[in-house]
Order: sequence, then C-alpha cells, then structure tokens
Amino acid sequence: MSDLLPDDADFAALGERMLTRTRRDDRRRRRAMIAGAGAAAVIAVGAATGWAVLASTEARRDLTYCYGAADLQAERVEVGTPEGAPHDPDVAAQAIAKCEAAWRVGALSSDGVTPQDPPALQPCVAPDGVIAVFPRVAGDACKEVGLDAAG
Repeated sequence: MSDLLPDDADFAALGERMLTRTRRDDRRRRRAMIAGAGAAAVIAVGAATGWAVLASTEARRDLTYCYGAADLQAERVEVGTPEGAPHDPDVAAQAIAKCEAAWRVGALSSDGVTPQDPPALQPCVAPDGVIAVFPRVAGDACKEVGLDAAG
C-alpha cells in the first residue's frame, strides 16, 4: 500500500513542476502586459501627433497667445475668437487686437487684474502655427524669442 503514496521526492518533483509552470505563466503575463502597455503608448503618441498635425487652420487662426514679456517662458494668456464673430482676413492685426484687449482688462498685468494700456505689440508665428503676440521693447521681438514674424 505504501507504493501508492507519493514520497518526499515525488512531492518535490510535483512542486518543481508547479513552480516552473507558474513562472512560465508569469513571464507570459508580464510579456503580454508590456506589449499591451507599449501598444497603448504608441496609440496615444500617434493620436496626439495626429491631432497636432491635423489641427485645422481655422482652429489655429481663432487662437492667439498673448505674452506679458518678449520671452517664451513669460506668463501668457490664450485668447480665442468668439463663435460667430467675423474673421478679419488680416490674422496678425486681429491677434494684436485680441492681445491689446487682454492688456486693457488686466489679464497680463503683474497681478492679473489691474487694467493697463497695452505696450507696442508684435505678432509672431509659434511653432504650432498659432499667432503669438509679444510686447516689443526694442527691435524685433520675434527674433528675440526665435520665432518668425507673422503677417
């Protein structure tokens, strides 16, 4: 009857087979998770890139970045064109008008609320195609920040 019962060696072999199978299954799951995460990352990056590349000209035309100083790291506000508002064919002039309004309501003042007269402003083209408007202190603000002039 004792021949039918497993001995310590049989239990050790069974345990080793179970551990080997568990390790193999864990590796498969880990590989599947890594592949899934990689695929999700590729899809996310692709979607973001596609959106940036395919953003409509109209969407870029409707948005203006208004900077408080001739510096890409300076505080800025983003001003859009209200829906239904007429579009000025001179996008640069329209961008300047938006930023002058932002200065007048205090959005670009040091405290963000005190109205100020707008300084001389210069429109430039940001890397994403949106018009970025900077105060012109002296010379060419666009060259100073490394952008092309708009308009």
